[in-house]
Amino acid sequence: MNTRNLINSLFAFTFLGLFVSCSPSKTTSAIANNDDQAGIMKGVDSTLDFQKENGIVGIYLMLEDSKGNQGGATCTGTLVRPNVVLTAAHCLDSSQDMKLMGAMVFFTHDMDTLSAEMDKGNFANVRETEKLMIHEKYNSSEQAMGVTNDIGLIRLKGNAPASFKVANLPPADLAQLLVKDATVTLSGFGLNKYDKDEQSGELVGAGDGLLRQVSGVKIIEHDETGHEIAFDQTNGGACHGDSGGPAFFTDTKDAAAPKTYLVGVTSRGEEPCTTVSIYSSTVGFSDWIQTNIEAILK
Repeated sequence: MNTRNLINSLFAFTFLGLFVSCSPSKTTSAIANNDDQAGIMKGVDSTLDFQKENGIVGIYLMLEDSKGNQGGATCTGTLVRPNVVLTAAHCLDSSQDMKLMGAMVFFTHDMDTLSAEMDKGNFANVRETEKLMIHEKYNSSEQAMGVTNDIGLIRLKGNAPASFKVANLPPADLAQLLVKDATVTLSGFGLNKYDKDEQSGELVGAGDGLLRQVSGVKIIEHDETGHEIAFDQTNGGACHGDSGGPAFFTDTKDAAAPKTYLVGVTSRGEEPCTTVSIYSSTVGFSDWIQTNIEAILK
């Protein structure tokens, strides 16, 4: 199956099929339009050092439905400037059914620590958002091509904590290394397991709010447009809450100085997150990212 066909087969997901940490929806397709998913599956807990070294952040979204009910959801993002976060467009988008009321970005590797700090009046590890930007051609529709251009930016009110580094965006020629069976490391604040509900028999996700990572995830294909990468998740991968989170590739051609690049942004996948996931490629969206980093900083 070529990449475009593979990507198209994943377009059956609804908005809940995207990786925002919300209640999972049922789907039978391989990775359709927008199916919702959560945390890193079969991974390990990340250290704070790993988070800081790679500029990974959590994003808490404040939402309101059409009836005025309020709630929240979790996404993940990566620093590309000290005050700019790269994430998924679907994390920042509002719909008729669900309106984004606000968002905050946090710099702890678990939400329990953040809550404890905030309860004590310590807001050193949280930043308000000042401006949100999504790709002008982002589409979450179930019609036609389904989800496309699932990438966005957040400008923070103030810089990230000084101990957090900015991720390396890849050069254009890195695309030649992002081939079938090349491996990446995925990370995010999403779910890490599914349990069967004793009463309903349905799978219920759990474990989000803690940063995790999984290495050795293989590339299936890099979309012919260069905009999306499909990953094999049979041995672990992304899920609900990992939306917007990073895929890191380490270039080892210089063995003395290997360099790690942010090559993907989590978009969507199939429940229960054990087959394929689709990421927006930072190589394919390089021009958009660079142009709009400058725009969002104005």
